[in-house]
Amino acid sequence: MRFDINLATHPYEDARQFYIRWGSALAATAVLTLVLLSLLYSNWRSSRDIEAQITDLHRRINVVDYERSTNEAILNRAANLATRNRSAFLNALIVEKSFSWTEALADLEEMVPPGAHVLAISPRLGEDNQLTVEINAESQSRDNLLLLARRLENSAHFRRPVIRNENNSKTPEGLTTVKFVIDALYAPGVAR
Repeated sequence: MRFDINLATHPYEDARQFYIRWGSALAATAVLTLVLLSLLYSNWRSSRDIEAQITDLHRRINVVDYERSTNEAILNRAANLATRNRSAFLNALIVEKSFSWTEALADLEEMVPPGAHVLAISPRLGEDNQLTVEINAESQSRDNLLLLARRLENSAHFRRPVIRNENNSKTPEGLTTVKFVIDALYAPGVAR
């Protein structure tokens, strides 16, 4: 038996090399696909758990909102209006009285860098009945006042200081002074 093969019209191909290369590429792609699918499944599972927690928190928030609105409706009755106003007034006084000048001045004494001076401290009742302290300070160096703001962030009683205003001015001697107004929440009797 004789086979006639015309190599000019049917060139020889090494099919084994082709199948090894493409088969291994296909196997690597399949493994990568399985890894990605397992990651997708684990992320979907964790997001489902988080979604359930969020739903539970929303349910709890709705219950608390309902209770708050019910209680406010009771307080808004005409018979309870005088009691509510007196309660709000007394609560505001208690919050204002919780400001300890001794603690505040002792903290500031440790925090104010050399060359900086505190000009004024003004406690006031801010939003959400939180005690806010306005601190006016000056220095010949802006860095000293930035250091004061950083130290306020790490203080035991002051929270979230914000530089609200900054002014540069010249003294009669020709020196430049920088004045800052820093607002910070005050938390009395709290130690870090």
